[in-house]
Amino acid sequence: MAESSGPAGRRTLNNLISSSVKARHWKQAFQLFAGMCLEAVLPNVVTFGTVLSATQKVQQWQMALHLTTELSKATQRLNLIAYSSAVSACERAGVWQSALGMLSQLLASTVLADIVVQNAAISTCGKGEQWQHALLLFHGLPPTSARLGVNEVSFNSTMSACEKGGEWQIAIELLSKMLRRQLLQSVISFSAVISACQKGAQWVLALQLLSDMASVEVRPERISFNAAMSACGGAAQWTLALQLLTDMRSVGILPGVVSYCAVVSACEKSSLWLQAIDLLGDMLAVMLQADVVGFNASIAACGRSGQWQRALQLFLDMHFFELAPSAISFGAVIKALENAGQWQLALQLLSQMLSRMSPDPTTYSALLGTVEASSQWQKALQLFAEMPSLNLQLDVLALNLALRASVTGWQWQEAFNLVADMARRQVTPNPTTFSLAMAAAEHGCQWSAGLSFLNRLAHEREWQEFLCMPRGGGKACHTGP
Repeated sequence: MAESSGPAGRRTLNNLISSSVKARHWKQAFQLFAGMCLEAVLPNVVTFGTVLSATQKVQQWQMALHLTTELSKATQRLNLIAYSSAVSACERAGVWQSALGMLSQLLASTVLADIVVQNAAISTCGKGEQWQHALLLFHGLPPTSARLGVNEVSFNSTMSACEKGGEWQIAIELLSKMLRRQLLQSVISFSAVISACQKGAQWVLALQLLSDMASVEVRPERISFNAAMSACGGAAQWTLALQLLTDMRSVGILPGVVSYCAVVSACEKSSLWLQAIDLLGDMLAVMLQADVVGFNASIAACGRSGQWQRALQLFLDMHFFELAPSAISFGAVIKALENAGQWQLALQLLSQMLSRMSPDPTTYSALLGTVEASSQWQKALQLFAEMPSLNLQLDVLALNLALRASVTGWQWQEAFNLVADMARRQVTPNPTTFSLAMAAAEHGCQWSAGLSFLNRLAHEREWQEFLCMPRGGGKACHTGP
């Protein structure tokens, strides 16, 4: 690229690009840079550094990597600012592979890395749920160094990465190391570790950490309480979750949507439908935005308690609050209807669900079971037949339900076909499968066909352990060849 306009032209354009970036006019900055190249004005390190900083702020990581490559071609060298901007752009976008690639390139060059770019790479790994990579980078940092020494950001980024991986033991150990090294523990530090404990079902430790914050003069924030309440909610400790909600208000922190939803979920796991609905009402009364998670938990709580009418009403109320039901919403209300034997309503909702999204396999199988238990064997077989077209994998539970429906409807040939089809579908049978197959033969008085069928199955490895199991009445026992 020829430098036809000279240093003066480049300096002018650099100033214009810098002004655009400072004014947050990202598009204008990129257009000036593109025009600079078209006018054959050779960009220098300053130009690239300025534009790279803009890509970092607007998460244009692909452009950042491209610019870094172009800078290397144009100047035969990259400086730390260029590397740092590229890694930071990757960090904001969460593309950990590209960030690690750029960091490796930096470490292999003559440019001296600093803790800022290392921390950005650790953070990127955390966002990409690559806690092992984050931990390796962290342990590769020297404990004390003016340029590369581990600092609070290093610890916080690594603990956040461990939190996303549910590695609560490692997160707690890192928090202890911070204290031993006399590094400042912040609300970010504690909240990350509390959240890690929540994901690891360590609700007692989560509460202890929340209490420990006062001893190091760290004031809990909403995120800290939310993580602790979620930990209690996951363990069905609804009284503790509710107490934390009260504690939040007492220290002047207003609960948010996540706060309420955490407590509602705790109530749901304890089948406390009245408390769940009351909390949902409280959330809406304080003008907080309605949340799908809160409704889902309340619907599930009603379903667990046999309150299918209230569950259905809550589901319908979501439309009033302009909330689109999720697969979990449909699953919760369908489950409530199933538990109450309301299979017709459940089928109507399943039809609505299929018009919007793919069904959840667990929800579908449960509905199949409800229909079969209601002696609706034709409908059960129809639901079963539709599973492949819905991309639902057929498992032994679904096949056994279809078998049971066949037995109920005296469809012995259909039952034999289902069992014979199991090997092709790579479904491993269980004792229930065998009992149902024998029941089909017994009900249809088809013992000759049944024995012939069992003789074929004798060569199937999965079936051999079931073939000598006695059945009540002792009408047949096949020992195999």
